[in-house]
Amino acid sequence: MSRLASLTAATLLVASCGSTPKPPRWRVLIYIAADNDLAPAATRNLEELTTIAPDGVSVGVQVDQRPHRFLGRELAGDAQRLWLKPDGRGWQSQPLDEPDSASPETLRGFLQWGADVLPGEDTVLVLWGHGVSDDALLPDESPAGALSLSQLSGALFPVDVVALDVCAMQTLATARAMPPSVSLLVGSQSARHPLGWPLHDLLVELQRRPDASDLEVAGWFVRSTEVRGGAHTTSVVDPSEVAPLDEALTALLSAADALDEPARRALADRLYAITPTSRAADLRDLGAVLDVLAPLDPSAAVLARARYDVAVPERRSSPEYADATGISVSASRLQQAGLTSPEYRRRAVAVSIAPRVSLVPPE
Repeated sequence: MSRLASLTAATLLVASCGSTPKPPRWRVLIYIAADNDLAPAATRNLEELTTIAPDGVSVGVQVDQRPHRFLGRELAGDAQRLWLKPDGRGWQSQPLDEPDSASPETLRGFLQWGADVLPGEDTVLVLWGHGVSDDALLPDESPAGALSLSQLSGALFPVDVVALDVCAMQTLATARAMPPSVSLLVGSQSARHPLGWPLHDLLVELQRRPDASDLEVAGWFVRSTEVRGGAHTTSVVDPSEVAPLDEALTALLSAADALDEPARRALADRLYAITPTSRAADLRDLGAVLDVLAPLDPSAAVLARARYDVAVPERRSSPEYADATGISVSASRLQQAGLTSPEYRRRAVAVSIAPRVSLVPPE
């Protein structure tokens, strides 16, 4: 039985890093939606997390997992909350009835519990799971569903840093969905390592630097992405500063929509030649898109570029994504202006002629 599976409502006694508990500056809330194929990775991550109990940090975890195999052992799916207060008692846990992790009510209930039970002045929220598309994340298999960006927006409490430990959700749409109560958003434009961030290291960092600013804590996520290895791109976005980027993109796409059909097709071919930050979600780097569209409305493009470094104060990528600028935009946003990819046009033609082709052999 794994360390995680053995947790019960009783206290898990883990030695504290210090003998005198300190009033916590930081509250870390970790919401793990692993009722899917990420269940083994969630177990590994939580076993790492619960090996330490730093002073001066409050931690709350809610995890939902399906049955899975881990290190040769068959583990039952379970759902529970784990928490660590700076009171010297170590990690504690409580089992939960099967939750719907894709429900905004479930997420909001966890955040309310964290605010009520765990002391802390500032809050980091880690959302751990899958990115589903350009507008949904944290899928759950039982019941089947995923959390939409609008549902996420409605569920969030005031949070200093929201860290998306999911694939390819650092998009313009995600940033615009953040309510004013969210100060900074951290996430990836591309696929992520299945284990996600080394969250046990985050707790050590917050103990070591309790006076770190919101931006410094967000920057930890950017710098720590490479610890797991593999191709990656991670950025910090200030949601309150992305409106000028969105407005510039809207102005440029409006100008593109006014072009004649041959000019739109030529422009679309250039846009879809940009290497996707995520092929699965059909995402392109926003900075690269703005560069291609810039001749249509130079003043809008200049405004966007002037605000980009304010909206994206920190970013880091592996060589595979060396040109990534920190925010992606979905192909669906481009298609609203009639900028349709060549592949999409070919599929449309194939669909249009399909009914005319008989699959029944002649008699």
